[in-house]
Amino acid sequence: MALHLALALPGRWRPKPARRARVPARLLGGFHARGEQTVRVNFEETPFGFYAGCNSHSAEYATLAFLDREVPDPDLSLTGVVWNIDTFIEGRAASNFPLQAPPTVSFDADGSVEIFTTCDMGAGEYIQQGQELSLSGSVYTEEGCGTSGSAAANAHVQQVLTDGTLALEIEANRLTLMRGDIGLSATAD
Repeated sequence: MALHLALALPGRWRPKPARRARVPARLLGGFHARGEQTVRVNFEETPFGFYAGCNSHSAEYATLAFLDREVPDPDLSLTGVVWNIDTFIEGRAASNFPLQAPPTVSFDADGSVEIFTTCDMGAGEYIQQGQELSLSGSVYTEEGCGTSGSAAANAHVQQVLTDGTLALEIEANRLTLMRGDIGLSATAD
């Protein structure tokens, strides 16, 4: 499959202009180009993403490589990371609360989980099987909350991170845990 794309190149590149499409030069990669330049880019799929080679009909050329997102930004492991919960999911809505400190969850390699809800501390055990996470033995302290945002966050975290099965997704440094239509999303420290 060949895909042709016109790109504006930095000012030091002077490819021969094409007759049809002309693209205004833009600020690209810290270089400023003036005038209009056009270059034809041929894309080829590789095991690591897409490779793009330029055909400018001149001695100068450029190479543009599109990598799979996981090459430069790999998915983190569930364990050994403190996950800062920043998104609360209900149905198709995602929201956050103004909190002094974010709720956190951390999964240890020994199968234990530690939870901070903004008000209470929690602990339990987990088993990960692919994209599923089973929690058991979940217990929380009952210290109470000072602010309404903290109380809402506390209730939501405890509702999601309680005994049972959760859907698990990790993309780069973002963890999403779903229990039916409610869930949490967190980023790594």
